[in-house]
Amino acid sequence: MYTELRTFTKDSLTAKLTELTNDAEAQCEKEQSDPMSGESIVAASKAGDDAREAFLSPLFGGRNIFSLFPSEITVYVDTPDEVLEVIKVAQDIGYKNIGTYIPKVCDGKGGSKPDPENNIAVKLQDRDSMIFGNAAKHMIKMFAEFVDIVKDEVVYTYCHNNDYRLTFRSEQVANMLCDNLNKLMVNEKAKAHKQGLEFGEYSITVKEEMLDRFVVGISIY
Repeated sequence: MYTELRTFTKDSLTAKLTELTNDAEAQCEKEQSDPMSGESIVAASKAGDDAREAFLSPLFGGRNIFSLFPSEITVYVDTPDEVLEVIKVAQDIGYKNIGTYIPKVCDGKGGSKPDPENNIAVKLQDRDSMIFGNAAKHMIKMFAEFVDIVKDEVVYTYCHNNDYRLTFRSEQVANMLCDNLNKLMVNEKAKAHKQGLEFGEYSITVKEEMLDRFVVGISIY
């Protein structure tokens, strides 16, 4: 299993999915009387989704697939062992930004319930970081000494100005970094007070995002 999948890298797979999407959407638009209508745009988007999922399912052993964009793939599996299989092959071809969750469907009462057809979902995303905003580089530099210690464990980095988030697959590592950063800020705040300087408000927490994804969120106000 996964023999054909292993002929791809993360980047080449995204490129292939993008090509399939563009071709399917273009073909669908040709078949529409009004390609710019709302219905035609929805139909073209669905054609792209269907093309990606039809291509990906055999690569992942015939499993159900959901792919909203070429850069995102969700593989549905039945057992924890299958989760490990999918994660292993995904890591082998270059994916870092991986997470698992229990898929939900509407329960008909305004809430949700576990999907009876898909037990566990493994989500693969090809983007490993998103960093933007004038203050982002300063924010990253401020905590680099501590983040560098666990940089190999980081699967996704987000930083926009004073909002810095680091995602880990290990809860232990996430909690360790959170504790160390909070100690750092307590010490820096004490130094500032001794010098008669003001020290801004901040928040450093850990949040469970998925079953195996833990986000250290750092905000300075």
